[in-house]
Amino acid sequence: MLLMNGKPVDQPVWNRGLAFGDGVFETVTFRQQRAALWKWHMQRLEKACRQLQIEPPASSELHHQCLQLLPKPDGIIRINLVRRHSHSENPNLAAYGPAPGVNAADSILVYRPMPSVSATSLITNWGQLRLSRQPLTAGLKHLNRLEQVLAAREADLQGVDELLLKDTDGNVIEAISSNLLVYDGSIWITPCLHDSGVAGVMRQWLLDHQLINEQAILEQDVTQARALAVCNSVRGVRAIEQHAGQAYSHAEVIGLQQAVIALGLS
Repeated sequence: MLLMNGKPVDQPVWNRGLAFGDGVFETVTFRQQRAALWKWHMQRLEKACRQLQIEPPASSELHHQCLQLLPKPDGIIRINLVRRHSHSENPNLAAYGPAPGVNAADSILVYRPMPSVSATSLITNWGQLRLSRQPLTAGLKHLNRLEQVLAAREADLQGVDELLLKDTDGNVIEAISSNLLVYDGSIWITPCLHDSGVAGVMRQWLLDHQLINEQAILEQDVTQARALAVCNSVRGVRAIEQHAGQAYSHAEVIGLQQAVIALGLS
């Protein structure tokens, strides 16, 4: 099922998101028609739109469209905002450059059911793929996800649940579809995302509630860590049981999960 600008459509249409990745998206979890992380999704969405110079619909309108599409109280809605196509785009730029003043966005919403219950602890390894460094788009959840597509294929070939990915300078950045959390024996830390990676809303929620800190992380920090976890807005915080053949503690992850529940997020 799919909505474009609040109206049902049978199939996707050509747009700048499909052609160039010119847009952003959010994957929002609804439980009992309530999205606990809606505020954080909208903050990230608005930041991304400012960076790409796209005018997003009002948050209230997007929320209305989500509830309009949601067939059950629980489910996942992917909100795609794509810069609107114009026939007056500059032909000298091979259509990459949007037409002057065309900043409006088309909203394309897609529903999918809640995922089946998955493993609460993961087996991970290092990815051979290196994330590119680009400060202008770092942290944003833009439509260009080819690196994640390639990494997901690599994880499947390795037979692991997730891969931990580094950037081209060797900094540990994130997992394929989640942010990384590292317990160093005293505090939980998560990698800085100034030059690459996606700043997940669950990660931001944990930062805002002072449950984790942000700092640069190298491979040796992961190797020497006492516990590892990943987090995202769909599956919450999950423990990494084993990474690159090394076992990690569960106790500290359980403590973090309990702290999240105590603060009203479940």
